[in-house]
Amino acid sequence: MAEILCIPESRTHLKKITKQISNYSNKSVAHIKLHVWAYIILPLLTIITFRFNFLGSTTSAVSTQGGAIWPWRADHARPFTRLIVATDQADTYYPWDVSVRRSLRNFHLPFWNHNSFGGTPLWTNGQPSPLYPPRLITSFLMGAPLQHDIFILFHILLGGFGMYFLCRKMKFQTAGSIIAALFWMFAPMTFAWMQFEFYLPILALLPWIFYGCVKLTQLLSDNKLNNVIARIKFVFPTVVLISFLQTMLFLGSNIQFVMFVMVPVAIYLFFAIFKIGFEKGSNVSKPERNILRRVIDSGFNSAIFSGVIAGITLLLSATAWLPIAIFASKSNRVDFTYDQFVGPTNIIPKDVFLKNTFWHLPYPYISTHLFQMTFMGSVAALFALLGFFNFSKKQRQNKLTYVRILTVSTMLIVIGTPLAWFIYSFVPGMHYLTALGRMLFLWTFALCILAALGADTIINSASKFAQQLIRK
Repeated sequence: MAEILCIPESRTHLKKITKQISNYSNKSVAHIKLHVWAYIILPLLTIITFRFNFLGSTTSAVSTQGGAIWPWRADHARPFTRLIVATDQADTYYPWDVSVRRSLRNFHLPFWNHNSFGGTPLWTNGQPSPLYPPRLITSFLMGAPLQHDIFILFHILLGGFGMYFLCRKMKFQTAGSIIAALFWMFAPMTFAWMQFEFYLPILALLPWIFYGCVKLTQLLSDNKLNNVIARIKFVFPTVVLISFLQTMLFLGSNIQFVMFVMVPVAIYLFFAIFKIGFEKGSNVSKPERNILRRVIDSGFNSAIFSGVIAGITLLLSATAWLPIAIFASKSNRVDFTYDQFVGPTNIIPKDVFLKNTFWHLPYPYISTHLFQMTFMGSVAALFALLGFFNFSKKQRQNKLTYVRILTVSTMLIVIGTPLAWFIYSFVPGMHYLTALGRMLFLWTFALCILAALGADTIINSASKFAQQLIRK
């Protein structure tokens, strides 16, 4: 009898599951239709750009470097002179990749690198963690050269989609978002630094982290909950998303570059949440009497949310940063003084910065150019310039104001203005920084978003002009 009574209930449960699957399928189809051009253009141009990888060639510099260094040069089919600008991939990352791959395939945790000199610590070198998921997976599937190629393709494409969806979340048009994504994917900064495997997670995850931040602020702005705990529960999935992405960054990148990302993300979150709380507080009666209370409450809410995200991130990524912190605390490395930090070899001269923004770096390339990578393409720079000075009422002021601040502050830091003192004094690890130009990826990132606004401005102006011609 009990089994008979359970049949209608089972059918009801089955109908609910079927309905959920149907709704999910409909949403997926609608999502693909909405973003179909991005799903076509971004992968297609990635394949075209890196077509040599599909024809048997590799982006790895090991072979070329081997033809320039003894004793490998003696047996190399084509001896080279030392023309590679950045030899780090061949000299450093390739031995690390091989060591990690061998250890993981033997089911050992790779604490030590046996392939460089007499052996070096692998887990505490401040570089990508062996536990970075893409590295874990590819280490079991392929050799180091192919792994390097797959790393580049995967991260560039992931970063392109991140920039596209970030711009769409900021309500840019499809065309402008795709243009911004392409500028980010194929920026000179990308091609200059992609051989450094720690840069690839920055390229891939930075847009997605800000996507999560923008989504979080939108959710907080739309909900009417007043209790802090209730608000955290409401947006907790997004909080976990941001923390997870930052954890992946800790695992996959250089600890110094991670700090370059964490600081602007934390600043954006704190002030964006503060602004939301302050504006909501203005709805109470006699707001002029409650300004101090609104400031305190808004600051408290911002600190709570920022603290929760930071706490979850540090907890999840402890295997990456904690060994490095312990190792660094026991080392005798000498800090740079502030004068050395902003010395002539560490900063970018003002004239070089402005010139390189619109014109490509002079050939032949040298290692110094890696830290002067302000160039992102003349057309892209013009789009970004147009977006920077577009202060129309329709633009997203709450997001683009911060993007403009990020653009200007990055420039002021890398050219050695007093703003660099803030980085030197308050960002962990900056006392050892040898070139402020390392943070120029933030400059490129901000300009790509502004370029989306510039592209939207051009498209809208052209559309209005065409409509006027048709009416005439």
